[in-house]
Amino acid sequence: MTTDRLRATSLWLALVAADALFLWMFLSVVQLEAIGHAAGGSSETWNARPILQFVADWRHGMAGNSPIYMPGFFALAAAAWYWTQAQSLPRLVVQGLLALGAGGCIACLAAPIGEAAATAAFERTFGVNAARITSPVWQAGLVGAYTAACWTVFVVASKKALVQRSFRPFAVVPIPYVALVLTRTWSVNGLLATWCLRAADSDPIAVGSLVAIPVLTAILVKTARHQGL
Repeated sequence: MTTDRLRATSLWLALVAADALFLWMFLSVVQLEAIGHAAGGSSETWNARPILQFVADWRHGMAGNSPIYMPGFFALAAAAWYWTQAQSLPRLVVQGLLALGAGGCIACLAAPIGEAAATAAFERTFGVNAARITSPVWQAGLVGAYTAACWTVFVVASKKALVQRSFRPFAVVPIPYVALVLTRTWSVNGLLATWCLRAADSDPIAVGSLVAIPVLTAILVKTARHQGL
């Protein structure tokens, strides 16, 4: 195997790992999300909104389960940025979908570990035992996969736009994001509000996560200037 081939394979495997982390965060709270929806439609004393907020926080590393907020987004941004090379769009799509599929399989296998950790944190937070509710895993998997795909498209388009010094690569970005924004408005708004409030209170993880955004961006931009696509 040539050096270039080995490097390309390594970068693709890194993308698989990032996709696995991203999807694992979604699949780990499938049962808790089902509890939240059930609470919203029953006469129980639980309020659905705090439960669903906990689910959203966990998925994005904001429930005390990660040393940085949005770990899946950070990992996928770095992996997708370096994976993007001088290759055709069809090849990028095929490799991206294969990575997403492989990452999804890994996430499914590791989901029980995340579910146990998330359930334990949930029970500590709400002081109740979480009854298991049957919920289709594929629904959360599809939402997670679509979100990961949208983010990957944005990252790839950003790198190509930077290297090519053109905004043309961004032409495809709004199309998938329209559906994402429409379907996940409450989640996005809740996460931003939580992040801003915690940062304002000088929470070290919230502040550190904010600082990590421009730092990672600067690193990615600097390395991209030495590449051609």
